[in-house]
Amino acid sequence: MQVAIFLIQRNRHALIGRAIDEHDMQKVLHFLKNDPVVDALYDCKSEVIGPGFFRFKAEIDFNGVVVVQNYLNRTGREEWARQFRESAKEKDDSALLKIMSNYGEEVVTALGSEVDRLEKEIQELVPGIRHVDIEAHNPIDLPS
Repeated sequence: MQVAIFLIQRNRHALIGRAIDEHDMQKVLHFLKNDPVVDALYDCKSEVIGPGFFRFKAEIDFNGVVVVQNYLNRTGREEWARQFRESAKEKDDSALLKIMSNYGEEVVTALGSEVDRLEKEIQELVPGIRHVDIEAHNPIDLPS
């Protein structure tokens, strides 16, 4: 019985899902709050997943303008502008709808790249964070 109590006392921090220390949490929050793609943070949490290892979770309201600007800077704003102008000259909307669909797909992919970048930089900032879960915050409940 005494050995069991000793082991519980010694490993209590791992058993109750303790969060990362306040200094490391503040480093992560400061980093996120100062990243241009982040407009706001919601529901930021951390928990122990092993000895010295943590999971960090946050919901982020992304700045769509910055996400799109970053994407266009990487891929070439001029090419997209040309495609939109050309499709607008057509008699029906099918070419425009196709370009808009392609552009929408690319912007969604760009958002995924931004999430991957943030997750990687958080893990580099606090090496004990082994799993990062970033979700896009949706303040509007959509009908199911």
